[in-house]
Amino acid sequence: MSIVAERPVVRAVGRGLAEEIERQEREDDARGPEPEGAGPNELGPELEVSARTGKRRGFRGDERERVGRLAGLHHRRVVLYLFVRVQDWQLAEDLAQEMWLDLAMRPHEMGDWAGREDADLFPLLAWRAKRQIHHYLRRRMNERESVLGAGPAGDGRGVEQRLDALAGPGSADEVHCAVEALLGLVDVEGFSECWARALGVLSPRQREAIELLCEGMTQRAIAARMSDSQGNVGTHLRAALRVLRDPAEIARRLAKQEAERLPEGWERFVGRLPAAQAEVVGLRAQGLSNPDVGRRLGRTTASVYDAYGRAVRALRRMAAQLVTDQAQEAPAAAKEPGSCARACASGCYLRTARPAVKG
Repeated sequence: MSIVAERPVVRAVGRGLAEEIERQEREDDARGPEPEGAGPNELGPELEVSARTGKRRGFRGDERERVGRLAGLHHRRVVLYLFVRVQDWQLAEDLAQEMWLDLAMRPHEMGDWAGREDADLFPLLAWRAKRQIHHYLRRRMNERESVLGAGPAGDGRGVEQRLDALAGPGSADEVHCAVEALLGLVDVEGFSECWARALGVLSPRQREAIELLCEGMTQRAIAARMSDSQGNVGTHLRAALRVLRDPAEIARRLAKQEAERLPEGWERFVGRLPAAQAEVVGLRAQGLSNPDVGRRLGRTTASVYDAYGRAVRALRRMAAQLVTDQAQEAPAAAKEPGSCARACASGCYLRTARPAVKG
């Protein structure tokens, strides 16, 4: 997965609100119309606090009908009004749904509309829709700032400006590393390798969250994509940032990965290992961690770790002793990596596709 946006960041949010509205509408249809004189206990979740009186009251039948009429008359126009401002049909639809839900939750605000024709109320609905844009942008900014923190020293740009700069193409002689540009890691001392390797030391969930963040997704959208809560996504992102900001921890994890790396062609030798070690190697090769393998085999994590270490050392000895009479094919020439905000010796995939211009 490329984690550099080659186009403007797409502002997309989940469809949770639209689904919630549809669920409520289905429940309302099944329940039928509520009597206008129903008491608070009968109205349940539809109770509303009036901004004028401070007392709780219900969503009356006439108010329900009017919201339905307004939606039928103006919904498409409201969506178009929002699209012109956000340039994203999905986001415009979601914000329109939020606007109708907000209106349904505050029926007292329709009190001043008495005596006015439904067809004449679009300006008021447009104002409420524009207010949803402000709410969305504020939520997005808060999510970014809570995760990313401050930018690099001397960088006065806001979070959105940093995202916009990252999303656009770089200059003709520069390629931007997404991790550095977005997370402000340019000033990290002691790490001069490719950030793709650094991301490789993260746990799968941490790596996925960082990659989606670099794509320009909001924390809310990441949670929907990962089928996780926003709280857990925030935890993954903060843990990943702690590692990425610590060169010593990156080096330690890279060394551990190298020590546990299976030699090339290990499949030819795995049958020579004891059955217990071969079983562990097979599961680790599928991407399972030591604790996962231990749970699968009913063994302790320590015993799995020890068995895997012994197996890797034995496989490396076997590979080193392998003698072949066939001439080894020359390895294919590696593509010359483009320039990056840092030197990426192995050719970082965390960069734009535009190559550096050579003089």
